Amino acid sequence: MLFEVCCDTVESARVAARCGAGRVEICSGLKLGGLTPSRGIVQCVVQMMKRDFESRTRVMVLIRPRPGDFTYSSDELESMLTDIEDAARAGADGVVIGALTRKGDVDSDALGRLVAKCGAFPGLDVTFHRAFDLCRDLAASLERISAAGIKRVLTSGGKDSVDEGRESLAKLVEHSRQKGLGVAIMAGGGVTCGNAAAIARETGCQELHGSLKRIQRTSVGEWLVADEEQVLKMKTIVDPL
Repeated sequence: MLFEVCCDTVESARVAARCGAGRVEICSGLKLGGLTPSRGIVQCVVQMMKRDFESRTRVMVLIRPRPGDFTYSSDELESMLTDIEDAARAGADGVVIGALTRKGDVDSDALGRLVAKCGAFPGLDVTFHRAFDLCRDLAASLERISAAGIKRVLTSGGKDSVDEGRESLAKLVEHSRQKGLGVAIMAGGGVTCGNAAAIARETGCQELHGSLKRIQRTSVGEWLVADEEQVLKMKTIVDPL
């Protein structure tokens, strides 16, 4: 069982790696649902993982140019292509992408362009992010994602949280298996130390994703950081699964 920690600071990534997370997803603007991080942050995290943790924790980079929906203009797609290249050249292990049509389907044309850019960097891992949860037909969308060559989807089963989406997550796991899609279903959206074991057991998901965050406050503001106690506890929960 692999647990991925969503991080929008270098220190959060350090906490995740120190506590044994299998992967981190690097983003900015966690309070906005996550946006593309700067190349500087990506490069810093990658170098830290190599220097201090022997690259045991893989680094994924979110590619999302703005908050809001996941239907992108040609200009936005161009920026995403550049961001993918930047992430790859900075040494990231993979990227997290997604694009939808106005009707709520996977945008196969846009996704094809993004995946083609990823293909220019052999070995670059690709996850389709939680835009998937806004799709009007999850099973059909999973098949489109598989056809694009993507092997992992981050999802809460089309619901607001994994707790609400348990039945749907289980169906997606089974659909991928029965159809031979080869797409791993990574449960994310409200995964906590309190529900992780049950989510894994009831859905069959072999990967879990969460931020396990706490609020860091100073006299001039606050931000979210990975909580070491929670990440350590999650490690003890998922390792036996």
